[in-house]
Amino acid sequence: MPDANSFRQRARNLLAQDREINDLQLKEFRMNLEATLSSWEHRSARIRRWLVRAVFSAIVGYLGSIFAMLGYGPGRDALHGTVLGYVYEGISVAFVVALFGGLFATIGLAATYFYKYGPGLRRARFDVHSAMILELQEQIARLRVDLQQRGKP
Repeated sequence: MPDANSFRQRARNLLAQDREINDLQLKEFRMNLEATLSSWEHRSARIRRWLVRAVFSAIVGYLGSIFAMLGYGPGRDALHGTVLGYVYEGISVAFVVALFGGLFATIGLAATYFYKYGPGLRRARFDVHSAMILELQEQIARLRVDLQQRGKP
């Protein structure tokens, strides 16, 4: 995580690049950054929801597979070739598919979240924070000028 000195240095660098930034442009820039941050937060929340669903699917598939495996035995052989036997086998296969599908989806979504959305959110929050500091420095400079002008008769 960037420390306070990097925030100050970044703000100084941005101020040094263009001294002619007016208040309206700065507010518009900050609002665009906040919109970007909001978009990234919505996307990461959606990925987290899908991640929870994938984990739930893997757990249901795991538990269903265990119960399906417990059903294999002499009692199951009597169902072989009947409609009920085919339904039982279909449900068993569905649980195994849910297990592996949930596991693969969990791995893929976790990788997406931690390698794309995690760093993107940190960067967007850093940018919004830097823009707010920059805007605050501009406001303080304006207030100092106003106070100096009022102090002189």
